[in-house]
Amino acid sequence: MKSLRSKSPFRKSKRHASALIVILWAVTLLAFAVAIASEKIALILGDTSIQAKRFQAELLADSALASVESILKEEQHQRLFSKDTKKVERRYLDLTYFQGTWQSQSVEFGGGTFQVELMDELSKINWLQTPPYVWRNLFDAAGVSSDTVNAWQDALKDWQDANDDQSLNGAETADYQAMKENKRRAKNTPVTDMGELFWVKGGPEIMKLQIIVDTEGKMKPLLPMTTIYGSGQINLNTAPAVLIAAALGISLESAEQTVRSRWGPDGKEGTEDDVFLQGVPVGTTMASSTSQGNTINNTASSSSVVTLSTALFRARGIGEFQGQRVVREALAVRDSGSGLRLLQEPRTVESRPIRGEHL
Repeated sequence: MKSLRSKSPFRKSKRHASALIVILWAVTLLAFAVAIASEKIALILGDTSIQAKRFQAELLADSALASVESILKEEQHQRLFSKDTKKVERRYLDLTYFQGTWQSQSVEFGGGTFQVELMDELSKINWLQTPPYVWRNLFDAAGVSSDTVNAWQDALKDWQDANDDQSLNGAETADYQAMKENKRRAKNTPVTDMGELFWVKGGPEIMKLQIIVDTEGKMKPLLPMTTIYGSGQINLNTAPAVLIAAALGISLESAEQTVRSRWGPDGKEGTEDDVFLQGVPVGTTMASSTSQGNTINNTASSSSVVTLSTALFRARGIGEFQGQRVVREALAVRDSGSGLRLLQEPRTVESRPIRGEHL
């Protein structure tokens, strides 16, 4: 008798149903995978678009630095206007009598814009060249203990000198090798990058220091006021009051008087009537005095640590393209004429969306 099992219509339909379920699941999974892939592709394309725009902004920033001389020549023949409602006319750009941060007008190019910004590098205090007593004045006013100051200055000296002879409060290779983390060797050559200062013993604490910058007690980070480039002199025509006080050994109040004297009759910084100081203003107290309860010492001739002009600038190229902003900067020196010559390859110091756009 022949078996009827293989011909059962019930079993056949069951097999068809199982196969259909498998196919439906496969189609569902495929659709799900396609949806995920499409979303990823969209994200990738969106990210690529952002990166492309940022790259264009970077090219514009580099274009600004590449054409800095022609921009300066054009700007020296024009008057710039401040952004306030009174439209106060600003001073001419003059590199010989430079009086602080200056920014050119925006230049439209290729669907974006670029402009140049200049800052006096001698408006800062120099970690390597400014005399130690000026640093002590500054640290004393900031409330840093003398032991901490001595240890930092000795450690910085040991980091750069060519031997392994440890200073009284310093640190050499043996000290860095004994650390539990981030073991390293003393460089034993001069510092060439600001980032190195964080590797010097005590550096992270000093680099994060906040200091009082005015008589109202306002605090600001020290690091942006410092440099490793230049002669070590501090420019009286561009430096903030707190650095002038440390350099001249005067009170912060007297240093603020010096800064205000730069602003001219209208009392506004950056306007046409600003005064270029030819020396320490009359009435500024040069004798030793106190500031914020700490003694500031005037232990050396001010002529060795202050200057009235600069030839060293930090030049920034600012490029903006379709919602993306990139800032590239390099040191620049004033040449024998009225132009600037870049001393470094530009590096990116800012890369972000404009007006808070999200990446």
